[in-house]
Amino acid sequence: KLVRDARDVPLILVTAQSAPASARALEEAGVQVVPASSLHDALRQLRGLGVRSLFVEGGATIAGALLDDSLVDRLIIFRAPIVLGEGALGAFASVAPTSIAAARRWRVVEQRALDDDTLTIYAPPPG
Repeated sequence: KLVRDARDVPLILVTAQSAPASARALEEAGVQVVPASSLHDALRQLRGLGVRSLFVEGGATIAGALLDDSLVDRLIIFRAPIVLGEGALGAFASVAPTSIAAARRWRVVEQRALDDDTLTIYAPPPG
């Protein structure tokens, strides 16, 4: 669905350094394919394309990588009153483990209820 509207609504696909085999077909459909060697490189290239704000809704792996590389300026967490139990993938499962004493403490910027869910917005600690 995203590709179908790529000529009307800009769509940028950031991919590993070597573009996927489907890159040519995606480009012909109007998708801008940006090969990047790292998250830092991807963000640099997006900035060069005029992107000044980025909302990343990814899984635990991309969230962990962005946090580990200190590339996050706001963390928005939606919590639902649901218990998934043992074996469920945590939101930050790929973040490098640390002790409580060494952990960075994020500051709560905003918190509010959304029906039964809770939205909390955090800002990273200084430095």
